[in-house]
Amino acid sequence: MSYPLDLVFLNGNWQIKKLVPGVNANRIIWVPGASMVVELPGGVLENIDLAEGATLAWEEHQCA
Repeated sequence: MSYPLDLVFLNGNWQIKKLVPGVNANRIIWVPGASMVVELPGGVLENIDLAEGATLAWEEHQCA
């Protein structure tokens, strides 16, 4: 990976534990209580409305 990532750490209930923008290559980030992470291209967190403590929902849609 040669570009920064924005990371969203979630617990098992899909609640946001921590938002970490602009993580550079070869970095390790650990967040106590997190069981999964969503990786986004660097800079995305600046443009979306997410906050620590919010809960994400997963929706599946079938393509026609």
